[in-house]
Amino acid sequence: MSFVARRSSFVEIQWIFYMGYIQIICAILIWSSLGIFIRTIELPNHLIIFYTATIAGTVQFIVLTSSGLLKKARQSKTGPRDVLFLVVGPLFFLANALLFYYAFFY
Repeated sequence: MSFVARRSSFVEIQWIFYMGYIQIICAILIWSSLGIFIRTIELPNHLIIFYTATIAGTVQFIVLTSSGLLKKARQSKTGPRDVLFLVVGPLFFLANALLFYYAFFY
């Protein structure tokens, strides 16, 4: 293996490492900017949560079915537990979002 090939793979690994940091920073910025938008929206809390949950659920379902992860989760040994997590998880997200948005309004 030449020096150039080793250097190239090191740069690729380093880029992947920093990409995780960039994704975390973007998630922090998006999550922390929600309060600004929630206070300016003239809709009730439950309607805002309905729209965000509908969009998130649709995107999650499309990603899971198109990648085959939903079928793989149902066929594994822990399939029922995994599918139950996919059903119960969004319910906890809804409760978290409801309390989060009520904290901004009141």
